[in-house]
Amino acid sequence: MTKGLVSEARPIPWDQLLKFEDRELKKADDWIQAVLEDADREKPGADEIDERRSGRVLLIDGPRGSGKTSLLLTLLKHWGAKKVTGKLVGGHEHLHIFLPILDFDPLPPAMPLHGWLLEPWRDEIKKLGRNLTADSSEDDDLSEIFVALFERVVSGWTPPYAESKSVVEKAMAYQEQASGWIETTKKWGDFVGAMLCRKAGCSDARCRGKHEHVFVISIDDVDLQVERLPELVHALRLLRHPNVAYVLTGNYKHLQFVMNLDYINRHTRRLNRSGKRPSDDELVREIRIHAKRLCDAFLEKALPLHARLELRHLTFHEVLKIAIDDDKGADARKLVSELLSKEVWNGIPSITRRRGVATARQAQHAIDRHRQRSSPATAGATLAFLADLCGTAVLSKGSAHDKPAFAVRGELTTELGPIIQVWKGDRLTLMLTDALSFVFDPDFIVPDAYDAVAANQALLIHSLVATSNPPAVAHALEWTPDAGIASTHVHWEPSSNKVTATAIFHWPWLVPPSATEALGLHRLAARMRSLAGGNSINDLEDSDAMIAIWLMKNLEWGWRSVGKNPESYRTQSGAMIDLKLRTKVDAFGAFVTQFKTLLRDNPNRAFQDDAARWARELRVMTMPYFGLPAKLANNLWKAVDKCGLATQAIKVQQEQAVIVRNAIIAKSVVTQRVDGVDRDLSKRELDEQVYEFLRQRMERVEPKQWRIPIQKGRKST
Repeated sequence: MTKGLVSEARPIPWDQLLKFEDRELKKADDWIQAVLEDADREKPGADEIDERRSGRVLLIDGPRGSGKTSLLLTLLKHWGAKKVTGKLVGGHEHLHIFLPILDFDPLPPAMPLHGWLLEPWRDEIKKLGRNLTADSSEDDDLSEIFVALFERVVSGWTPPYAESKSVVEKAMAYQEQASGWIETTKKWGDFVGAMLCRKAGCSDARCRGKHEHVFVISIDDVDLQVERLPELVHALRLLRHPNVAYVLTGNYKHLQFVMNLDYINRHTRRLNRSGKRPSDDELVREIRIHAKRLCDAFLEKALPLHARLELRHLTFHEVLKIAIDDDKGADARKLVSELLSKEVWNGIPSITRRRGVATARQAQHAIDRHRQRSSPATAGATLAFLADLCGTAVLSKGSAHDKPAFAVRGELTTELGPIIQVWKGDRLTLMLTDALSFVFDPDFIVPDAYDAVAANQALLIHSLVATSNPPAVAHALEWTPDAGIASTHVHWEPSSNKVTATAIFHWPWLVPPSATEALGLHRLAARMRSLAGGNSINDLEDSDAMIAIWLMKNLEWGWRSVGKNPESYRTQSGAMIDLKLRTKVDAFGAFVTQFKTLLRDNPNRAFQDDAARWARELRVMTMPYFGLPAKLANNLWKAVDKCGLATQAIKVQQEQAVIVRNAIIAKSVVTQRVDGVDRDLSKRELDEQVYEFLRQRMERVEPKQWRIPIQKGRKST
């Protein structure tokens, strides 16, 4: 492509397909091959049951800019090829591609949609007419059949606009519409049958369309015109035929939302006619339930999962593998990775490179801009490319000694990931999750809906600037991980609607893991899961090892935080833990030894304060509301004691209050709307709810299990 121009959707050369795109195209080939095989059969008449009726709609699904149109063009070019490529089906002689592609987005509002769907057939009839060498009567017959079909479809599925007409004229208009409804299916079948015979050169008057030919009609951006999307999907169900296939592009989630909204509107209109108030909460709830059921059931038939190709955001690893077209031809193609500074992009951890960060369009536009730079392989140009890819910019250096700075601004944190194991207790559940979910609050404001791709973009930049010798900085990007892989969810009855009825306690960290370390926590979760079975809290009675390896991982992060290489420590601690497990010796012994070593070798005040805070949090973790069985909690309490950290009772009580406060207040409900007025949760209200939570939990356990007193004001209980 010529430098300076913006790339648009176009077919992708076979050797430039990414692995997942190649995989999706093979799925499409399997689908069209099944359509071709099923098409070569006798077709039932309009008054007969089709016992082999099956879907003929393929959807290329993906977010905006994900390359749906490019993949559609690639697919159609492949299916219409003159020769079989040897790699895929390609160029089937009985497959007929209708071009141009129908674009649903600019369809005029008053355009009869069913007539619009039929228009490509008119062009095909003209092409067939031009190919006739003698008598054109056959072409005239085909045109007459099409005109009759077109008139019936348009009259049957377009409002008759009979308001200003006489009674007789109205009756005739509605009669014409009713006959159009009834006769559409028959005339559609007759027309497609006639087209099949013309293509096959068949002159048998008794032929019932037993021909292998398949006509392919493609429609782009079906979800963009939301007003007429339901009408289109129903029209495709009406104009179905074993020898007609439709290929669509659109975002399935948006399409699903629009269809669901359409069913809600239908119910609501009916509700208004009945005189009932749609504001009735119970009626609204019933409407939403039934609308969703109808929508899901309809889409399962119209666009089943096996007939959907799914495109996603590209990972940075995949972007590096994109081949760039050069003005000198295919032989001069280079990969994106070859045009960037390897010293820069190679500093990004491999695990971070494999998360979706950009659509195909965003990646292509970033490549287009990068090619215009005078020195694309420099570190500065590579940083600018990364910024383009992640939707941000690189700020100019203030002085020669300053590093370039990414302009991204916000908080990158974590939420609980998919649950892989639960243990049930008394109105509480201990949960172990797999990989963490990363979330990003742009400008430090909690968004209405989290954007997973924005989080991956922030994660990519953070992982680069967090390396030991980063080529750039991101001063306004804050990494504050919240959730880990282990948490306890406690159900209680708050006396205020400003706090949640489920308190979530995250197991405490000595120091937060780095983003790269957090990405690898799924391995630790699998190890912990292997050391504790069952589904009851009581099943964890002898699971010291599960807690011990989690504690050891925290110590590993502690070594890293003070600038020490944790590799030798990791090997030593892992061997020690395995020895303890094999000999069934107290698994906390290795933890105590290593924690003491870490404290002895790192006397700096900041780390000692972190260690003391963590020791207090571990004491709080032994409280019954964290869900550890009494025996396991007692062993952990003793292990913390052996570490030699002096923890004053009053500080532990204060730590408990902080932990409970964070557990009962969700991040997004610190400020709630009460009586139509926004009010902050006061400190007094918070203290009261903390006390109430502890009081309720204290009533559910034996007194000896409650190790830390609770406070209300100056009084202790």
